[in-house]
Amino acid sequence: MAQIQQVFPGTQCQIDCIRVEKVYDQCFQLEELPDTIELDLGRALLPTDSISCEIIEATCTVLEPLRDPDPEGFRTIDVQQDVTVTVTVIDAAGNEVASTTVDQPSHFKSVTLFAPEGTFPECEIVDTFCEPVLIVNPGSDTEPAVIRILKKLCKIIYVVATVNLLVPTFGFCQPEPCAAFPQEFVCPPENLFPPQRPGPV
Repeated sequence: MAQIQQVFPGTQCQIDCIRVEKVYDQCFQLEELPDTIELDLGRALLPTDSISCEIIEATCTVLEPLRDPDPEGFRTIDVQQDVTVTVTVIDAAGNEVASTTVDQPSHFKSVTLFAPEGTFPECEIVDTFCEPVLIVNPGSDTEPAVIRILKKLCKIIYVVATVNLLVPTFGFCQPEPCAAFPQEFVCPPENLFPPQRPGPV
């Protein structure tokens, strides 16, 4: 309490018991997932064609049953990632030549985190990126074009449990007006959480 009053002199502080989800451990991970897509254009790809790749849906699921933790409380957590992508070819005039939406094969990954009994691991994809990287086969009137794409997933895996915490508080939070903020693809994102309200100078 004394330390808090030193940081914010004159501020009324109280002690509250709150029921919250406590994060016991967490980690970010960047996944780069290459794949190939077949796209029937009815003709061959042309040098003037442009190819776009968009991730429509991306999910990250913790697989069950969970592995048992070791004596120190660490356990290996297995996750499954599923991605749906749309690849589109546009000609030089801006017309769509062909487009396809594909559910990509599931991808699996394992990480080790502090996750003692009573905690629960969760997985969340916080940003995605997709780009065409190679024309494997331009195709023809009778054969589909084969395009190599690269998907990037930025995910966070965390271990949580609902607990009662005794905390010092300064009252209720006062929301600020919302503002849009463009971001480049960075893993982990620099602005994953909103900034805290600055204290008095």
